[in-house]
Amino acid sequence: MQKSFFEQEPSGAKLRDAGIERVISHESNYDDFLRKVVLVIEQDFRGMEVTFGEITARCRDRGINPHHPNAWGATCNSVIKRRPGLLTPTGRFVKSKNKNSHALPYPLYRVAGVRRFD
Repeated sequence: MQKSFFEQEPSGAKLRDAGIERVISHESNYDDFLRKVVLVIEQDFRGMEVTFGEITARCRDRGINPHHPNAWGATCNSVIKRRPGLLTPTGRFVKSKNKNSHALPYPLYRVAGVRRFD
């Protein structure tokens, strides 16, 4: 039986958001994890243009890791939604330097603010 126009399947955006929430719900201390990621962004990348892959690599270097690697995508979306203006898409893409990503294009973000010299 064919569904009517008003009974269509959820949109891609709704499915994406549901997936993000599912990943976040599996992270026991997600807010604490996200806070640590935001601190790395603010302290190390302020005023720079970076990919989220570079942010992920810096976090990993500091021992900041989610429960599962798939949570990094949800984390990028969470940072953009929960901290508006911190990461602004530039509209440009660069090839990933991670050999496991097979040179896929990564969006380039501008991190808010000017690097302080304290």
